[in-house]
Amino acid sequence: MTRLQLLWNSSTGKKILMALTGIIWVGYLLTHVLANLLVFGGPTRLNAYSAFLHGTGSALWAPRLVLIAALVIHIVAAAQLTGRRQAARPL
Repeated sequence: MTRLQLLWNSSTGKKILMALTGIIWVGYLLTHVLANLLVFGGPTRLNAYSAFLHGTGSALWAPRLVLIAALVIHIVAAAQLTGRRQAARPL
């Protein structure tokens, strides 16, 4: 088995992956909040940021795919950890 498979198959590995994917999403949220705060910087700053985003075009798909993958990994790992916990300690 590869290291990635060992990481995914262990409970500790799933928790590490959940932490990493959570950090990715926190980074996205902080970036998003900071970008929204440009509204208070005046129309020139907001328009410059808007032009920058519009100019990147398809380059924005890489971060989008990373965010989608992080979300899927986070949800699947959480569901599997919950299932393991319930199986270990049934009511």
